Amino acid sequence: MSKSAHVMTNDPVNKDIKLTIKGPVDTFADISTQLIRFSGPAGKDMETKVTIRPGEKYPFKITKAYARSGKNVTLTLKELPGDKGYQLDVKNTKTDPGTYFDYIYLKTDSKVKPTLTIRVRGSIFQAQGADAG
Repeated sequence: MSKSAHVMTNDPVNKDIKLTIKGPVDTFADISTQLIRFSGPAGKDMETKVTIRPGEKYPFKITKAYARSGKNVTLTLKELPGDKGYQLDVKNTKTDPGTYFDYIYLKTDSKVKPTLTIRVRGSIFQAQGADAG
């Protein structure tokens, strides 16, 4: 990884200094998505699958999966065969039009990173032809 930044100084010779930081970055976990988006008409089944694979240097087990609010989603966590990681099935349960935001927390047995976070955003709209009431 490489990141650069400019530093402005009051030194007349070096008014603008470019700093670059470079170094290797080890992946703690490979998560197929950091943001789950549900968008569709009220009443439509919406579900997604997220894969979580521990990084080579940081093996861990997921001990618990839960949503902060949990009002609009259900979760099912399955361990993949052969120590290949986990599959998290996330299902939208909101049945009326509206938006919501939530966070899914994955508790791990790792001291390096005890919690992984996945954001959830839902945008449920009135189904076409549905009575607006």
